[in-house]
Amino acid sequence: MMLIKNTRYNIVYPRISNLRRKAFEIEDQLKDFFHQVTLIPVPDDAPEDIPRISTTSHNGHSQLNISLSNTQLLTNYDDAFEGNWERCLDYVENRVDILYSTLGNYIKDGYLFSGLTTEIVFDSILDEDPIDLMRNKFINLKTDLSPHEIEQKITFVIEDDYYVNITFKNLRIYEGLNYQGPGMLKNEKDHYLVCILDVNDRHGFNYKDGYTSNIKNAKKIVKITRTILEEKLNKMITEGVFDV
Repeated sequence: MMLIKNTRYNIVYPRISNLRRKAFEIEDQLKDFFHQVTLIPVPDDAPEDIPRISTTSHNGHSQLNISLSNTQLLTNYDDAFEGNWERCLDYVENRVDILYSTLGNYIKDGYLFSGLTTEIVFDSILDEDPIDLMRNKFINLKTDLSPHEIEQKITFVIEDDYYVNITFKNLRIYEGLNYQGPGMLKNEKDHYLVCILDVNDRHGFNYKDGYTSNIKNAKKIVKITRTILEEKLNKMITEGVFDV
């Protein structure tokens, strides 16, 4: 089974001046979905990407951090969501719409770029060991040794604006980690294949003079992610065919 463990949406923009003074305006615009904001006590000359404003969603699954130059929405999905990727992405898209509407009151010259990172764990869909799957289908590794860990990343560019970064790795889960000492990893409980899917429009920002990003790019990012999850990802792990 394909489980969406978490998503992270990151929006990068030109510096917002006097962000703290706008905190309660932002809180009011987000009140239907998030708790009261917390002002983070950092010095005024702290790096601009350090959060100044933080809040959580009403049900506690999402953490929202707003800095002078970027906003990040991190969502961890529970049993009610993680097995339904469509529901997870609907949630992301809805919250991203709200964030763009809110931030748009303070960003007049356009956004720089944004991106969605999705962590996927394959629970029971595989009929072979994650290490064997990756070495046979992804890298054709020839060795008499048995790798303990493999991490394989590939990056594509779509429509000259969007990076699609796909990383596969194995994840081992152990029992008894409350004990820290010799033999603490001897009881392996589970062994999963993990995919980190990162879609963003930084390629346009990196290569095009005067590039600006907007809500249309954000929606395209979510659409690309949907297409990969619905049509492409299963073929990658069953046939080793990468097509985005």
